[in-house]
Amino acid sequence: MRGLLSAARRVLPYFNGTIPGELMVNEGSATVKWRRIDNLALSTTALGEVSSAVFGMGRSPSTPTVTDITKAVPKYGNFFYPSEEVDLFNVNSRAAQLLDNLGENAGASLNALARNEFAAATNVYRSAGVASDGVLDSQLTAADIRYAVNQLNRQSAMKHFPMATGSENITTSTVRASYFGICHPDTEEDVRAITGFIGVEQY
Repeated sequence: MRGLLSAARRVLPYFNGTIPGELMVNEGSATVKWRRIDNLALSTTALGEVSSAVFGMGRSPSTPTVTDITKAVPKYGNFFYPSEEVDLFNVNSRAAQLLDNLGENAGASLNALARNEFAAATNVYRSAGVASDGVLDSQLTAADIRYAVNQLNRQSAMKHFPMATGSENITTSTVRASYFGICHPDTEEDVRAITGFIGVEQY
């Protein structure tokens, strides 16, 4: 199982940054649930003095809103019927290759499904006059990234990763809390060429 999942992970970049849910199984059907505590409304009014001998009483409390999101879990993928010859004579090599093959196929399939979900989302395009993916014809620049980050910051978007500290022993730097970005493979080298780009090996 570990080998299969490891092989799947290698070809699953679109799954990075996702949040796992709680999987529930009932009579053969599977449903995954995410429980989200919604953000509180902004408080811009000063609190009044406590008017009760009991600490905290005398003020109107906020009521957190909990949203449950559920999604049916369908099954995808390919499968093999290993023969007794594979089991008896090729356990260490052939069976391991089969697991790698299945794992990579499962990862690539799930990656394509995740990519389709991203593609179906509402997109905001940086370039003026661009209304769809098919007419994007310029490379990604630092200005485009700044535009996207400013849009997210302006709407108080939540960042994916908390700050992590670096280490002088391995020449790494502190990583700020950040947004998770996914780019098309054709733009990978354009991103690397942006001034100030830091490779993951330097985090």
